[in-house]
Amino acid sequence: MSAAPVSAGEFAALMAPLGPFGPAPRLAAGVSGGPHSLALALLAQGWARDRGGDLLALVVDHGLRPESGAEAEGVLATLAAQGIAGRLLRLGLAPGPGMQARAREARLAALLAACHEAGRPWLLLGHHRADQAETLLFRALRG
Repeated sequence: MSAAPVSAGEFAALMAPLGPFGPAPRLAAGVSGGPHSLALALLAQGWARDRGGDLLALVVDHGLRPESGAEAEGVLATLAAQGIAGRLLRLGLAPGPGMQARAREARLAALLAACHEAGRPWLLLGHHRADQAETLLFRALRG
């Protein structure tokens, strides 16, 4: 099932109930490099720029695979080519039990800390239905 692209106007309508953002909103977005988070970054950058603000893309490298650092740098390059400022957050997690939960907690903590350091009161995260289903499944398995 594919969804129709979201227009700038539709995105603005979706953002409206989340505010008020005030003049020149300074947003941050977690960007994994997947299509959903890249689309969110592009839409959020345009939305913020139209209001005199900007977006800082936050790319997390969990450090669990040898190639993850290069992949994260590639995401930053893709964003930069679109005029979106980015920052790399390296976590260096150790493999082991509970990796999914530990990675999720460490990622959110790093994203929130980076927002605080950069003076970005708004953090956008792109999730789709499959992400939400996965979250519910993990919660159910944990009881």
